[in-house]
Amino acid sequence: MADSYQMFINGEWVNSSDGGTRDVINPATGGVLASVQEGTAEDANRAVAAAKKAFETWYDSTPKDRQLALLKLADRIEEHGEEIVKLEAENVGKPYAVTMSEELPPIVDNLRFFGGAARRSLECDGDPSRQAARHLIHRPRVRSAARGGGGRDRHRRFFRGAAG
Repeated sequence: MADSYQMFINGEWVNSSDGGTRDVINPATGGVLASVQEGTAEDANRAVAAAKKAFETWYDSTPKDRQLALLKLADRIEEHGEEIVKLEAENVGKPYAVTMSEELPPIVDNLRFFGGAARRSLECDGDPSRQAARHLIHRPRVRSAARGGGGRDRHRRFFRGAAG
């Protein structure tokens, strides 16, 4: 019998609110790879509510904490790489060697890259110890003049201190 998996919502492994499941089929063999919970709108709403709550803590976390979280995730993915690649190859019918060489390394590399970037602070309040920067990159939204946004010139005037 195939393994059965639950959903991870709000730090807990849970079943679908209506108990529904779905078989994941290996396209190469037609066999059942696993049975997973089939989420409902109620489950999605619970997950979104949990994410909003978690964001409050993540938003105020320091760049160091964000970096450590991303690096830890990269390490765990790398540690379980063979298992992850085996499941992914069976799930989509892609050759194991291709999945191992083309999919896993960029995932780990991106997490480590952004983990390093998380340590960079904009120091926008003049106090580097507070690590005031909340985002990796901050760029004002620029809308084209055709869409009524005034284009780049409007933003250039704003940042030079001119009225507009």
